[in-house]
Amino acid sequence: MLLWQGRLFATCEADKPYEIARGDLSTLGESDLGGALAGPFSAHPHRVPSRRTTYNFGLGHGRTTRVDVYALPDEGRGRRIASFVLDGIRLNHDFAVTQNHLVFAFAPHYMSLVNAVVLRRPPVASAKWRAARGTEIVVIPIDDPTTVRRFRVDAFLLEHVVNAFEEDGRLVVDYTHYAHADGLERFVGGLTRGRVDAPLESQIRRMRTDVAHERVDGETILARAVELPRVSPRVECRRHRHAYMGGFRSAADGAFGVLLKLDVETGRVDTYDPGARAYLGEGVFVPRPGATAEDDGWLLTMVYDANVDGSRLEILDARALAEGPIASCAFDQAIPFGFHGMFDGTAD
Repeated sequence: MLLWQGRLFATCEADKPYEIARGDLSTLGESDLGGALAGPFSAHPHRVPSRRTTYNFGLGHGRTTRVDVYALPDEGRGRRIASFVLDGIRLNHDFAVTQNHLVFAFAPHYMSLVNAVVLRRPPVASAKWRAARGTEIVVIPIDDPTTVRRFRVDAFLLEHVVNAFEEDGRLVVDYTHYAHADGLERFVGGLTRGRVDAPLESQIRRMRTDVAHERVDGETILARAVELPRVSPRVECRRHRHAYMGGFRSAADGAFGVLLKLDVETGRVDTYDPGARAYLGEGVFVPRPGATAEDDGWLLTMVYDANVDGSRLEILDARALAEGPIASCAFDQAIPFGFHGMFDGTAD
């Protein structure tokens, strides 16, 4: 979801966003954001609060892949600020934004036209992992977006960004890491057919990028299968201490059974479990008005309870996850699992 200049959009990286009426959530139609978009628009826009601007990208596919990068200011017209080309037909889901830079990590995942068009396999399932080509790091300075720095490192897949910031001259990105695309795709591919073919093989890693020397190093900060990470919007693009994400009760689960809070400084993990045969989605952090502490606020998560075949919205105190919800809103039907959500604090 994207909330921009008082308008709400649903995003899907395969095409342009769709505008949704904020009053009743009816679909208003496809949008090019006032003429800013040259093609598709990614599902993961990121806002830099200090610049009062949201950044995003889109992929255009042909014999090669064109990457268009956009800036959407809180006021004024959106615009394309950079474009560059990748070899082959490529996929990319998320990217990182610091106060002054945009950071991409393009994994060596190449789509096959034969598999996709002739054999009619889904785009991701048709892709081939070519580890020898490595992952390409692309860094764009926001103040000089025509100066694009590019270099390759050992192959890995970045699926979702936790947060990113700048420290000691390096660009620091926390993200969900996969050593190989199969670590994600074997899990997701099974779910589309109603089964768990393989457990998720992710972990949370911290990547430090030294652009001047074209070098990357990193470390694992949570060696556990998790996904859909979030931080408080008040620390986006700045150094953070707490991150929130979905995890599993066991490797056989196909849906998140627990919500986790990770202290990246101490390694402590706090857990909320909604109970047997209950599963939850992403935790959306809502800061408490007037709060000064980073984790002073609430986590909103949708829970599906298979015991009653129903769904509910639960509100958790981010400082006391294990104590369970402080409020719950039950719906009169089951609601399908989603991936991402947002809290519209400006709604009437």
